[in-house]
Amino acid sequence: MTLTEEVCSTPEGSRLFTQEGAIVEVTELICKLMKEKNVTYSQLSKKMGIKKKKLRRLMAGEIDITIRQVGDILHFLDVSLMVSAKEVKNV
Repeated sequence: MTLTEEVCSTPEGSRLFTQEGAIVEVTELICKLMKEKNVTYSQLSKKMGIKKKKLRRLMAGEIDITIRQVGDILHFLDVSLMVSAKEVKNV
């Protein structure tokens, strides 16, 4: 049994796995956009009015990022978000 299969073998584990996957997808997209637009954590945190340390913790998944915070980040990066979903087959 793989680690993913083991984690997803319970409803709670599967739920948490889906949560973490969503966080990773969003934060990876933001990091990619920051790199493409040559925006630093310092610049973005200043625009958002938060400390750089908090932004880093949000992006690292150390503290939960909200949809509003994602919206703020995307606003300051001058992009909009397109969301899609796909059916997940049980592992």
